[in-house]
Amino acid sequence: MIRYQSNYPTMSQRFLLPTLVLLCTLVLPNLTSNYTLKAQSIDELLQSRGLTFEQAQQMAQNAGVDPNNPNEYQTPSGFEKYEFIEKRIKIKDEKDTVYQIKVSKHGPVMNSIIQHLDDERPIAMQWIYTKLENQLLQLSYQMSHSKSLGEFRSAASKLHAPGLNIMYGDAKNNIAWFASGQLYKYREGVNTKLVLDGASGDDEIIEYFDFEENPQAINPSIHYVYSANNQPDSIKGGLYPGYYLPEDRAKRIVGLLEAKNDFTKEDVAKMIYDVTSATAPTIIQNLSTGIDRASLSVSEKLSLDILQKWSGYYGKKEVAATFSNS
Repeated sequence: MIRYQSNYPTMSQRFLLPTLVLLCTLVLPNLTSNYTLKAQSIDELLQSRGLTFEQAQQMAQNAGVDPNNPNEYQTPSGFEKYEFIEKRIKIKDEKDTVYQIKVSKHGPVMNSIIQHLDDERPIAMQWIYTKLENQLLQLSYQMSHSKSLGEFRSAASKLHAPGLNIMYGDAKNNIAWFASGQLYKYREGVNTKLVLDGASGDDEIIEYFDFEENPQAINPSIHYVYSANNQPDSIKGGLYPGYYLPEDRAKRIVGLLEAKNDFTKEDVAKMIYDVTSATAPTIIQNLSTGIDRASLSVSEKLSLDILQKWSGYYGKKEVAATFSNS
């Protein structure tokens, strides 16, 4: 989202996975809104909004096991009983599929659910989405009916999961970006990419961050906000762990926006169809330093020369683009 010469913000969001986009249109006497996961919505209040996924961390916890009772798991205060939940899937013209899930305080035990989880330890999946109060319907309503940036921000602050990048613009020339979702902290040294120790109590969440700590920007001095699902700036002095996309798209967006400050809607439309990688040439040059040219065949040397001269533009006639990722 950027400001352009008419003094109103314009929003642009690219559909990278159109098959995964859900569109919902609300038509009411005093309100018309269109919501998608990766598009913008514009209503009668002259506000534009866009949502993309930020991150939704899930943690695997080793629940520990009672050697004398498989229906109990270990906690810092002793053994507790699993909760058993029965799930039934109805199948047309066939018998129902019924399965039972063991649930610990951290979440469901996944060993019998995920076939490739080959581990004797009971591994529970913890997700912040199921741990806190779900206010998605309330905040969606509040966003749809917000009459100011302040009201919209208040709604964005209520999102606990999944993490979303929420973009905002209105006819008063306000623009904003909010990395919404409940962020939290573990003790120093905990690697959330690995199975955590759910039995000792040492690997529990020790702090929930206030929304004020979430990455966000309101009417920044650079006159634009953007998100490419990339790693945001540091949070409370450190980078927040997550599964972010590489900086490729984000770097290209910034490069295009920094090049000029008088964007028109035609300029933005052109940006949507931009197919130039901002990082591919650098990556190719770095990798090329480790290649022994003397060991290459004639065709391999030709391919390397083509790659090294490539600008990163994925045009139809660009030969390097056909094998740069192979």
